[in-house]
Amino acid sequence: FNKDENLILFGAFDLSSHLKGGHLLLKALKLLDLEIEKQNKDNQQLNTIRLLTIGRKNNFNLNLQNIEWTHLGRIYSDKELNLLYRAVDLLVCPSLRCFAPHIVSEAVENNLPVVSFDVGVAQDDIINGKNGFLVPCYDVSIFSKKIFEILFDENFKHNMNKFNKKIELE
Repeated sequence: FNKDENLILFGAFDLSSHLKGGHLLLKALKLLDLEIEKQNKDNQQLNTIRLLTIGRKNNFNLNLQNIEWTHLGRIYSDKELNLLYRAVDLLVCPSLRCFAPHIVSEAVENNLPVVSFDVGVAQDDIINGKNGFLVPCYDVSIFSKKIFEILFDENFKHNMNKFNKKIELE
């Protein structure tokens, strides 16, 4: 991967599962792709975005102008997964009904910001605006905007760093 790319991680046992929300993530990424196109036309030349996916691909497919996609397959090692969390810029969790999205908890433990629909334990792990965002279910427009904010808003990155340092000191 290019060191200047913004890396987004999406993982699920089955990326095409309706309950895991891959179909909604694709809609949000299409909106994000349009926003990047608009920003680039305004001479704001944003870094490339690459979606990394883990799990079974099945019918999940992404083909956009400004967002690259790499499917990593299944990861069985906790060590590899934790290294991946530290290598990416953002975790997205578009699950619609998930009582225990462990991937969100693990990402937060690795100081990785998360954009998630407001379900399950994501509500316990994500502090809105501090270490990520909780988005109303099915609202792909807000989901897309929050991805953009985390990747390109320097204020968010600065505030998250301060928040994580405060948490580590406690």
